[in-house]
Amino acid sequence: MADTTADPLPTCAFFLARKNRYCKVTLIPGKKYCGLHAHLDPNTEDKDRRNRIPCPLDAKHTVYENQLKKHLKKCNAREKPQPDYFQKNINSGLSCESDPLEKITLSSLSRNELETLIAKLKKVFNDHNVPITSSIKAHPALERELVDPGNGSTALKHLMQTSSLLGNMEKLDLLNSGTCYVEFGAGKGQLSHWVQRSLPDSQDTEFLLVDRGANRYKVSLSRLLSQRVDDGPHFERLRIDIEHLCLDKVPRIAESNRPVVAISKHLCGAATDFTLQCLTETLQHSGKFEDQDYEQSDSHDSKRLKRDSSKRLHGIVIALCCHHKCSWTSYVGREFFQSEDFSPRDFILTTRLTSWATCGTRAQTAAESAVSQNATVPEAEISASDSQNSTEQETINVGYRDLLNSLSVDEREEIGRMSKRLIDIGRIKFLEDKGFKVDLAYYVESKISLENIVMIARPR
Repeated sequence: MADTTADPLPTCAFFLARKNRYCKVTLIPGKKYCGLHAHLDPNTEDKDRRNRIPCPLDAKHTVYENQLKKHLKKCNAREKPQPDYFQKNINSGLSCESDPLEKITLSSLSRNELETLIAKLKKVFNDHNVPITSSIKAHPALERELVDPGNGSTALKHLMQTSSLLGNMEKLDLLNSGTCYVEFGAGKGQLSHWVQRSLPDSQDTEFLLVDRGANRYKVSLSRLLSQRVDDGPHFERLRIDIEHLCLDKVPRIAESNRPVVAISKHLCGAATDFTLQCLTETLQHSGKFEDQDYEQSDSHDSKRLKRDSSKRLHGIVIALCCHHKCSWTSYVGREFFQSEDFSPRDFILTTRLTSWATCGTRAQTAAESAVSQNATVPEAEISASDSQNSTEQETINVGYRDLLNSLSVDEREEIGRMSKRLIDIGRIKFLEDKGFKVDLAYYVESKISLENIVMIARPR
C-alpha cells in the first residue's frame, strides 16, 4: 500500500505578491528556486544569472532578456493574421477608446441630483413606455430534458429559458430549414444546438457561433462527432469580438443567399449594441444571388437587386441582460437619449441605476445595516477611491445614503426596471429607424431569472 503520509515535494521559494502565495513549481534537488526564478538565488553562478524582463507584448509574464527576440516570434500575445471579416472597430460606435464617463458613480451624487435624475427618468419612461407582453413558451424539442432528474437546478433554469426562446421563434416562423442562424455570445453553443434539434430537416441549415473567447466544452461537438459534417447541419465557430465583425465578409454568409436569423441567450450590455450595429450595418446587400433575384429598373436598363432579396435578416431574438455594462460610445440609442435632453453623463448614471432592479433587496439590507451601525452604505457602485473621500464627498455620500434609506425595496427595483427599459427603448427606436418591428416580451418567470426580457425584431 502506498504511503500517503510522505512529505510533499519541495517547491520554489519565490513569493508571488500578486497571488499572495509562493511559486508552486517543483524544485530540482539541491535548488532553492525554480528555473524561472533561479537568478534570485545568491548561490547561482554568474554564467547562469540571466536577467528576466517583462514581455513587451504582455507584461503579465517575463522572459530571459537574451532570448527576447526568439520569444517574440512565438509569444501567444503576438498579433496574429486576421480573417477578412475582422474589421477593427467597425461596430464600435463613437469611439474605440475607453469612456472616462464610465468612472462616474451614483455615490458621487448629492441627494438632490439623484432625485432630479430619477424624476426625469420616470417622465421620459412614461412618455415612451413600451408594452411588454407575456410570452412564456415551451418547445417539444426540450420536453425530455426538462423532466430529466439528472439535471440540476442551474441546468434546468437554462433549459427552461432555451425552451421558451425556441417556442417564441416557432411562433414567429423563425425555425426553418435553409436558414443561417448566427448565435452571438454563443459560449458552448447550447442555443444553436437546440435550434438544430428542433428543426424537422436540418440538412440545409448552417450555424455561425460568434464568441470572443475559446470554449473548451462545446455542446454542438457531440452531435458532429456522430456524423460526417457534410451529412448534417454545418457549425462554424468565429472567435472574434462582435465589435470587429463584418458579416458581409464571412464566407458562409457572403457565398450563399440563405436568410439570416440572429439569436442570443443573455447578451451582456455593450455586446447587444455591437450586435445590433453589426446586423443592421454589415449585412446589407450581401449574398450570392441568382438571376431570378434581379429585376429590371423602370428608369434604366441596368439590373438591380430586388427589394426583398436585399433583406437577408429575417429576425432577431435576443434575451437582454446586464444593462449596467452598457457604454455611451457603443450605445445605438444615443439619438433617442439626446432628443430627450439626456447627456452622456445622464446615460451612464442611468446604467448605474439598472442594478437596482436585480440587487435592490441586497442593497436595502446593506443600507439598513449601515444605518444601524451609523456607517456609510457599502454600495457596489461606490468605487475603491470613494473610501478616501474628502469631507465634502463624505457629506454627499451621507445624502446618497439617506435617499436609499427613504426608498423601499419595491421602489428601488421599480426605478431599476424603468432604467433598463429606457435603455431598451433607445434600441427599439434604432431598429425601427432601420425598418424593423420590435417587441419586448417576458419569456420566463422572474423566479427563473430576473433578466427575463427578450427582444424580438422582424423586418416590416
